[in-house]
Amino acid sequence: MSDWTTKPRTPQPGDWTPKQIETLRSLAGKESTAEIAAAVGHTVGATSVKASQLNISLAYAHTQQSWTAREIATMRRLSRTHTTHEAAAALGRPRRSIKSKALREGISFAKDGAAHWAAKHSREVVERIAAMRAQGHGARHIGRELGIPESSVRNIITYRVRWREFLAAQQGD
Repeated sequence: MSDWTTKPRTPQPGDWTPKQIETLRSLAGKESTAEIAAAVGHTVGATSVKASQLNISLAYAHTQQSWTAREIATMRRLSRTHTTHEAAAALGRPRRSIKSKALREGISFAKDGAAHWAAKHSREVVERIAAMRAQGHGARHIGRELGIPESSVRNIITYRVRWREFLAAQQGD
């Protein structure tokens, strides 16, 4: 007679915890697979496989909620100062819904000036560029004076970067 017994399996790093399975069950059908995967801390593939093993359908039950005129007006107002993530939270809608409706309504969440995600220069620097340009200085001189590449100065002066509203207001004064 053998003295063979099985030991309990040692948990591995990729194993699913009961809490993760509970989260998977609660979000299935309510969120996309990518959002569920992010919530449980596994890849989309691992989440799909685990759901299949547990006979859980990940079909996203999309319920379309009509947009009210008030929500559209609020989104239009928020687009000037907020990101799509912030607007989604404020309106209680998914980000993809915000982006889709904004596109259909011609609403842009793109920011100008220092609020733009890729802004390299502050409002003060652009004010100095505008003032020096108004005094008749060229891009090369302005760039050397401010320690900024001439190409950046030219891009700001010729509106190739998102300082249009500010510079137009400066020229209108």
